[in-house]
Amino acid sequence: MKTLRRVLLLCVLNVIVLQNLLALEYFISFSGTGQSSTVESVIARNISKGTQVAVPTGYQLRLFDVWTGVKPLSFETENVKLFPNPIVDRATLSVFASKSNAGTIKIYTIDGRLMEAERVIYHEGINSFEISLPTGVYIITGEGKDFKSEVKAISFSLNHTEPTIKLSDQNDAIAIQKTKANNIVNLQYTSGDQMLFKGISGNFSTIVTDIPTESKTVNFDFVECRDEDGNNYTVVKIGNQVWMAENLKTTKYLNGDNIATTIPSNLNIGSETDPKYQWAYNGAENNVAKFGRLYTWHVIADSRGVAPVGWHLSTNDEWNTLKNYLASIGSDNAKSLSADSDWKYHASIGTIGHELSGNNFSGFTALPAGFRDVSGAYEEMTESELWWTTFNVNNTNARSQYLNFASGNSLGLAALDLPKAYGFSVRCVKNLLPTVSTATITSIEATSALGGGEVLTDGGSTVIQRGVCWNTNHNPTIADSKTIDGTGIGAFTSNIVGLSPGQTYYVRAYATNAEGTAYGEEKSFSTTADDGKVRDIDGNIYTTVTIGSQVWMVENLRTTKYRNGDPIPQVSDNSAWSVLSTGAWCDYENNASNGTIYGHLYNHYAVRDTRNIAPVGWHVATKLEWETLQAYLINNGYNFDGTKTDNKTGKAYASTTLWTTFTTVGTVGYNLPTNNTSGLNVLPSGYRDANNGTFATINTRAYLWLSDSSDALSGWCFYLRNTLSGCYNTTGNARGGFAVRCVKD
Repeated sequence: MKTLRRVLLLCVLNVIVLQNLLALEYFISFSGTGQSSTVESVIARNISKGTQVAVPTGYQLRLFDVWTGVKPLSFETENVKLFPNPIVDRATLSVFASKSNAGTIKIYTIDGRLMEAERVIYHEGINSFEISLPTGVYIITGEGKDFKSEVKAISFSLNHTEPTIKLSDQNDAIAIQKTKANNIVNLQYTSGDQMLFKGISGNFSTIVTDIPTESKTVNFDFVECRDEDGNNYTVVKIGNQVWMAENLKTTKYLNGDNIATTIPSNLNIGSETDPKYQWAYNGAENNVAKFGRLYTWHVIADSRGVAPVGWHLSTNDEWNTLKNYLASIGSDNAKSLSADSDWKYHASIGTIGHELSGNNFSGFTALPAGFRDVSGAYEEMTESELWWTTFNVNNTNARSQYLNFASGNSLGLAALDLPKAYGFSVRCVKNLLPTVSTATITSIEATSALGGGEVLTDGGSTVIQRGVCWNTNHNPTIADSKTIDGTGIGAFTSNIVGLSPGQTYYVRAYATNAEGTAYGEEKSFSTTADDGKVRDIDGNIYTTVTIGSQVWMVENLRTTKYRNGDPIPQVSDNSAWSVLSTGAWCDYENNASNGTIYGHLYNHYAVRDTRNIAPVGWHVATKLEWETLQAYLINNGYNFDGTKTDNKTGKAYASTTLWTTFTTVGTVGYNLPTNNTSGLNVLPSGYRDANNGTFATINTRAYLWLSDSSDALSGWCFYLRNTLSGCYNTTGNARGGFAVRCVKD
């Protein structure tokens, strides 16, 4: 009887004094992506409260809070009732659901520890469960899709050692799934608290910060950050940047060369012009694991590199991006960046050194590693932290970023220009995809348009290719049609060719670095309807003539680009022209006005290039096509004398102007107004010599390349002379500069 009285007294005191009800409850699961999908363990830290727990693999983290203070005791609510209550042995829990849905039943101790949990399927109406509880005071929750109610239970039972929930006899149709309450780690959490989760998987370690507002899965993107010494680093994503959450520790450059140190460690290096050294603070290697090493700026500027593969040394702009991001979310960057340990105490509220438990909102975990000056003195460990940036101020100084235990409020992370021979810490940033924007599409024609973009950042790794890609479907990629328009950051222009008339296209700029390919925003445009005009990639328009079954250009080609948009080099120098073995063009005597009238002169290397100099739907005339044309003209009476035998077709090809006159009847130069009966309008464009690059025979001869090569060093052409009556074909040196005519495909 005395035992029962003591139990009763204890329960009554709990009811009166510990009037606590569960205020919130979030269950946090963990997953891994990137280099590992397995999360071996998690350190969960409530930064706001300065508390933390370890969460083993396979466990959930339960964040909970309780209401405290005097609150009316509720033995039953609208949806959840418990009878009898207090409980002597067993009780019936009745849960009312307005419709069938999935839910849970959970039993907590009065201080918020989860003791038992069940997943259930409620049917419409009253659902009954049998509850057994050890002696004590408990909170029982019933939760469904559209309700959550709690009751407080008092148990006097001496027959049970742990809580149980099971179906009552009259409700055996309800399904119950067991949840292992012992696979849960609890951590008290108040709404708005800042959480830091450090996920570990083998050598990988990633920090994620969050302010949970619901149950969720926290994902750790495990990325490799391993230096040449084999040190593995914890990383943290802050905004769009991924930073090392530790200071660099390596003693080697990326090629394996050792980074020198001084003997003794406090050696004065003030007289050295290019000191490349690393040190442990005060020469004590046991400082390295926590605080990292100190490096002169000359080390990080060395081309051999010290950042882990896939990472780069932080730039001044990246530090500014970090500061701006923290400011955008209303965070004081000094305390947010600083670790919650090892900093010297400071009495001023809001400084790094005041209430360390309020530090490290970002997960950056800056520790007060101090620095080494040129004289060899080590200073301010526990008081300050300085990191080198890659910014070179002048021959003597470089830019650093600085925190002090008194930093905070209006005095946050500061940029200081200091001597390069000082020893400071180093942080690295993960190489990311480039950022690129897409330019508006202009100069839209039936088969071409002008696009482009701008590579805004390279992500820390050189952009090795850039351009635009397009398709008739949304979200084009480089697997679709694309241009290649150089490398590096900056703006670029792209010629979009090979399009179909009257078609809608989608375009994105792209940029590729070692991390992959990034895309700009999508633009769309529609090509114009086919107006029957022939346009080259430069937008030049050509008239045409139909002769027999063939359609020929009536003008010489004037393009300066291959069909894919690559430029055809313009070569003016005579000596350079005479040794070419790749495509090139010029104007006669390098005079652009001649190019306007006569078209450009091309060597045969440009004609035979697979990138194609002809407009879309056209090609450079072949030897067979010229022979077909010649036979048609002869057979259809285009000889100057009307006969249908022999080769007297020169005047039928030649234009009625610009040719030097000649007195012999039937020659191209005789009686010019009688020329051009075919409509081909061949002009006396002259040529450029293959051996010395000089120009000759304008107004007296026309040489036009055909696409056929006679051998590697020569190609076929046809030609006219003002003193001859026929049109002839021959071979010419591939370096020679001739005009070009195209035929429709």
